[in-house]
Amino acid sequence: MWLHIPGQDISPGQTFQAIADTLSCMGGNVPHPGDESCAVSPTPWFWFVIYLIFNLSFNLLQLWLVKYLSATWTQIATVLCLDLTNIFGMIPFIAGGGAQMMSLNDWLATVLASIALWTYNQQPEKRDQQQSKSMEDYERQGSEASSEVTV
Repeated sequence: MWLHIPGQDISPGQTFQAIADTLSCMGGNVPHPGDESCAVSPTPWFWFVIYLIFNLSFNLLQLWLVKYLSATWTQIATVLCLDLTNIFGMIPFIAGGGAQMMSLNDWLATVLASIALWTYNQQPEKRDQQQSKSMEDYERQGSEASSEVTV
């Protein structure tokens, strides 16, 4: 790649070869003899597909939260995911060799974020009456426009 990354001395003309090597590695092949990190079971493609499934699920749930509740609930879900990531990151079975205990500051930040969410949820969300009316008009216009379309 033409971006200088330490340990990777690749000229711009070798970019497509580097991409081909990456795809080969993800398939479980060893594009560079001596670098056996690609020859694992299951292949890197398996883990990439698992990542895509979780990522797609997360994004679809975020879309659902924005569409049927509000963008605020998407932020709440993101903070809760961060809280869980903090806690699960301490468990070696889940986080692997990078697992480490959270410091006092990490715990305080996690607890503070959770208390903030709990405090926010104590009051029901209210929409401005004018805003709700304009949203209903907007949705009605959209449904009328779609019913006028003929196939």
